[in-house]
Amino acid sequence: MFATLVSAFAPLANVYYIGGGTLTLIIVVVVVVVLMRR
Repeated sequence: MFATLVSAFAPLANVYYIGGGTLTLIIVVVVVVVLMRR
């Protein structure tokens, strides 16, 4: 399941590295936490 999350967030990670947006990183972390708590 973790590998699926990584592959799903890989494009977002690329956008984060290109744009350097901290907001994107925060959104990704929040989504991961929400998915983990379910």
